[in-house]
Amino acid sequence: MMVNWLAGVFELGSADGSIKAVLGTDAEAAATLPLLEGARLAARAEEYPAPYDAAVQLLLHRCA
Repeated sequence: MMVNWLAGVFELGSADGSIKAVLGTDAEAAATLPLLEGARLAARAEEYPAPYDAAVQLLLHRCA
């Protein structure tokens, strides 16, 4: 469900130019969800938010 939602977000962002360098909406969605989930788990386990913040910044950098 989340991957499908993310794919739709990437598709819209690619179409309107608000998200840069979308190579494939399905692939982007499939990579983004585990990136954020893994970063959240690492940040929580270490009680250190930097891994999650870095993952979010990576995604925000791609947004216009």
